[in-house]
Amino acid sequence: MSTQHEKLGPTGRYRETHRYIGGELYLTGSMYGFGPTLVVTANASASFSDGGQLNLKDINTGEILDFSLSYISGSAGNSNIYFFKK
Repeated sequence: MSTQHEKLGPTGRYRETHRYIGGELYLTGSMYGFGPTLVVTANASASFSDGGQLNLKDINTGEILDFSLSYISGSAGNSNIYFFKK
């Protein structure tokens, strides 16, 4: 028996979230697909999938930004960042 979600599809833009608070996070393997980013507080840097880096504290805009990231690194417990999967 199918659920409404399976029959009709997702009701919003994002279907999963992951909260990052520090350490290393690889957005590959089972974490592949997380990209859109909401920075609440950050002491971390991010690597883009095709190269380049960004200091996440520089983009604390209160908006979800649609990035393609592969790696996040920062001090444990010093960040509050949400990643979303479409």
